Amino acid sequence: MNRISYALVAVSILLGLFLSWQFQDVVRQANNNKGPAPVAEQVAAESAVNVPVQVVRVEWPDPPKPVEEKEKKPGAKAAKKQTDTVKKSGKGGGGKGGGLQVVGVFECEMEFYLEVMRKHGAKVIVFEQSKKRFFELAYGDDVRPMERLGSDFSPVSRRITDDYPDSQKLLERVRKTWGPGQYEVLLLLPTHLSSRIQSEIHDQLSKVNAKNAQAVFVTYSKVNNKLHVIINKAVMGGKEIFIRSSIYL
Repeated sequence: MNRISYALVAVSILLGLFLSWQFQDVVRQANNNKGPAPVAEQVAAESAVNVPVQVVRVEWPDPPKPVEEKEKKPGAKAAKKQTDTVKKSGKGGGGKGGGLQVVGVFECEMEFYLEVMRKHGAKVIVFEQSKKRFFELAYGDDVRPMERLGSDFSPVSRRITDDYPDSQKLLERVRKTWGPGQYEVLLLLPTHLSSRIQSEIHDQLSKVNAKNAQAVFVTYSKVNNKLHVIINKAVMGGKEIFIRSSIYL
């Protein structure tokens, strides 16, 4: 093959490459003029690569069944029950009167109850039932006989033997010093405080036509550092009458 033939072949190859490049450029321009792909096509393309979100159904649990309320048990230091009894002041006092009986249940510490009562002038004593003897608690845990209670104290006393802190140790010490006997720890209230409490209780009984009630049940609790006396119910002629009123001391 001569030189002219080689030249013609080279020119043909170059011409083919040029035409191919021109054709691809025309195709690119045509595609650019088409605009964005339809929305449906975009969604289809995206769904091919995106992970779908899993929706889990959430149901509220069934409401809890109501728990039966159990009888509240007082703590080790909390008081159990307090009953007011009537004692005659002076020598040889004793015997139970026929007045209104007040039964108290404590929801506060006994120490707090005694602190409030002492601020109002109350006094803790030991009473021996068989010989009708009274003993005063002096400072240093000393126990001294009392000749008489005094007219400034109400004849209505509150039995706190089961509730007084370390009452059994106290009574054992009294027995060793003053001999065996039926000892009780009592709380004496000054006349003005006892009258106030009794008056407010009788006012509440009058509102429910229970003036002749034989007993009234109260609860003692601590509210804002004050003694809260809740009058719960009264018993009259074997019938319970619910009251639910309050006294603050």
